[in-house]
Order: sequence, then C-alpha cells, then structure tokens
Amino acid sequence: MDPTFVEPISYMATCYAAMYVPGSVDPSNIKNAKNAISTFETVLQKNPGNANAMVYIAQLYYQLKDYDKSKEWCRKILSKDPSNYEALYRIGVIDYDISYDASGITGENVKDIPINKQTEIKSAIEEGIKALEDSIKMKPSYFEAMHYLNLLYREQAKFTMDETEKNKILLKADTVAIKAMDLEKAAKAAQDTRVLNIKKEE
Repeated sequence: MDPTFVEPISYMATCYAAMYVPGSVDPSNIKNAKNAISTFETVLQKNPGNANAMVYIAQLYYQLKDYDKSKEWCRKILSKDPSNYEALYRIGVIDYDISYDASGITGENVKDIPINKQTEIKSAIEEGIKALEDSIKMKPSYFEAMHYLNLLYREQAKFTMDETEKNKILLKADTVAIKAMDLEKAAKAAQDTRVLNIKKEE
C-alpha cells in the first residue's frame, strides 16, 4: 500500500532473522538468513543511516561464517560512526575465530599451515588486537572485549617461535584476563544489587 513505509520492511527483516538458526545448514534455514540480509539491505536503500540494519547484516554474515562480508559491514558501521565500539569488538571476535579455526586448541596445527597463510592469520590477529584495544579505550569497562583480547594474545603466542617473546605475550594475556574477570564480577554484583533494590522498592 505504501512502499515508502520503512518500518514494516524492517520488522519483516527482523522476522526472517529470528527464524534463522545459526549453525544449521538446512537450505530453508540458510534462505531465511539470506532473506533477512536482502530485506535489511532494502531498509538501507530507503534509510541509509539505519545502523540497526547494518548491525543485523554484519551479525548474520558472521553466523553464516562469511567473515569477510561481516567485517566489511562492520567497517561500514564504523565509517558512519567511528565511535561504535561494538563494531570494533565484532571485528576482534571474527579475527579470533579465523586464527583459532586454523591454529587448533593448543596451536598444534600451526606447523602445518603454509607460510603465506600464516602471514594472513598473523595480520588478522594484529587487526583484531588493535580493534579490541580501540574498543576498550572507548569503553574501559568492556570486559567482553577484554576476554577476546586475552584470547587473541594467546593466538599471537601460538605463532611466536621465540620463547622469551611468547612468554611476554602470554603475560599480557594473563593480565587482561584477570582484569576482565574482575570487571565482569563487578558488573554482575552491580546488577544483583540493582535487582535487590528494585524488589525492596516493590
């Protein structure tokens, strides 16, 4: 009735996204994800500044394991909002997944990775570390980003042959991990206190 009315299109895209089950390779399930992406792209054609649509697209591509397209959309978000620490966080998570999927749990696969591929992975690790560090600068209490920064440092250590340098990196990882756990505990305690106070008021 009114093709210029953006809200119904946005809700339809959200419905497609809600029907998608991450991890399932069933064709009808993949179709839901693709329908969600294309419908969110329609939203952006009508409202180019819709950050929510861009976030959804980045998330859907990540769930589809299309890391390049997910990062591409994260960068689009950052081009419109350079202070979007969540987009930086998402880039860090993707780069961790890229490295971990290749290196293995303890780094047992590193020796079998071709040199050119190792170079690509190392570059992704560096990109992810910088993205997470920038994200934490914007939000110092961002313990979720710190958890992944810890993990990316450990990925960096897997590709470091010099033992002294490797130990330095692992020490940085330990330091970040401890800080992340402390911040997470503080956030949970604050939330628990808030819930108790609300109940008292009731």
